[in-house]
Amino acid sequence: MEMLEQKQEKMAMLSGMSRAMLLMSLLVGAILLVFFLVMELLLVLVFHLGHGVNNIGAFLAFLFSTPLFVLLPLLAFVLGIGISLWGMRPLAFILYLRNVHTSQECYQKNYIPLI
Repeated sequence: MEMLEQKQEKMAMLSGMSRAMLLMSLLVGAILLVFFLVMELLLVLVFHLGHGVNNIGAFLAFLFSTPLFVLLPLLAFVLGIGISLWGMRPLAFILYLRNVHTSQECYQKNYIPLI
């Protein structure tokens, strides 16, 4: 029975970790999405204000006539999620090794070689 309970606890911990990894990846993707949206809007505003177009309708028509302005932030969102998920495993491994090393330091200090 105890073995089954230990397995269930491990599975719950792993699902919590994968949920945290997914949420972190979504956060990174959302940050990239907002960054690219702000950069695109600033570029479009600078170029449109330079040509003397102050009509908001012309500005919105320009945005909807170019699908690249919609696809680029969505592509950045998907790539941000993918890259952050791809980088989570090595980062977790490095953090695990650091944790193991710090937990073994007291044993290394107390160890006295016989030779």
